[in-house]
Amino acid sequence: VKLPVVRIHHMDLYRLSGREEELVPLNMEFVLRECICLVEWPSRLGKLSPVDRLEAILQIVPSQESEQIPANDDSNDDDDDDDDDDNDD
Repeated sequence: VKLPVVRIHHMDLYRLSGREEELVPLNMEFVLRECICLVEWPSRLGKLSPVDRLEAILQIVPSQESEQIPANDDSNDDDDDDDDDDNDD
């Protein structure tokens, strides 16, 4: 099975002011349309910010409050074939 090629771009826009001309060299229209793009400081995208997007907020928390989820954790799988509808809890 041949998998499609997916380009992943990481962009840290911290030092940009948000003016569109600063984004031109980054080819943002193409990157946002054709690639997976991980953007730090997405507010700097201005009106180029896509409507359909996934936002992740990372926070530093004290170690006793942190939780690690293994990448192959299947415990959160939603299976539509479950008999949960029969439970009257």
